[in-house]
Amino acid sequence: MKNIIIIIAFLCGIVPNVISQDTVLTSKKGIPILPQKGDWAIGIDARPFANFFNSNSNVGFNFINDNTFFGKKFINNNTAYRARVRIGFNQFNNEFYSMEDGQIIPDPNVTVTDKQNINTMDITVGFGIEKRKGYGRLQGFYGAEVFVTVETQNENYTYGNDFSMTNPNPTSHNFGHNIPGAGGRYSYIEDGITFGGGIRGFLGVEYFFAPKISVGGEFGWGPGFGFTSEGKKKCKSWDIQNNSLKTETEKIAGSNGWGFDNGNLGGVVYFMFHF
Repeated sequence: MKNIIIIIAFLCGIVPNVISQDTVLTSKKGIPILPQKGDWAIGIDARPFANFFNSNSNVGFNFINDNTFFGKKFINNNTAYRARVRIGFNQFNNEFYSMEDGQIIPDPNVTVTDKQNINTMDITVGFGIEKRKGYGRLQGFYGAEVFVTVETQNENYTYGNDFSMTNPNPTSHNFGHNIPGAGGRYSYIEDGITFGGGIRGFLGVEYFFAPKISVGGEFGWGPGFGFTSEGKKKCKSWDIQNNSLKTETEKIAGSNGWGFDNGNLGGVVYFMFHF
């Protein structure tokens, strides 16, 4: 009896280890194929690859957020924390030549430069948790995440032709919305700060075609909201009565809204690299 108990105890210690080893899917070289506890993962948009091999391809999926870094941290073999971050600062400069005012004989080849400077900021931060379940190389997953976004934009304009008593309506280039009417032009436009956020549930699938490398797709759904604060514009014009330059500040009305819809339009297709 004593020997039987020892054998049973021995098997109880060995069999679980054998089973756990059998559940680890490996390549022919013995490399684990699926992500494991402690692994990190980075995702990239798969659409450019589809377009590279087929110029007529129109994959109807959108990345989680354009220009957003997407990563995971596996806390066990079937659970991962997800994060996405975008911190973007952009500046755009446009120039246009306008004919110089005040010439005795107007010559369109004699010009001054009008300039438009646009500054934008885009920040997105998201965090969530993902649960996984599957067989072999095909793995399904689901979970939820929360995210917030902040966006700003302002525009500065400088003009080559100045206002004066003899030139109350100087020649100026219209870059799109900087000339409100005859005799006036904007020098500064500041859109309100846009703030948004939401909760997004997701459901997807991944296929590991190589050790620790997968192609996946997911759909998201949930509530989201956003609002834009009040902005302002500075308009300059010539005050004929007081014979001076006048600057007026105009308000730009804010906005707000919310919805309950797909969190990523058509979905997501990406490559994931685990290490």
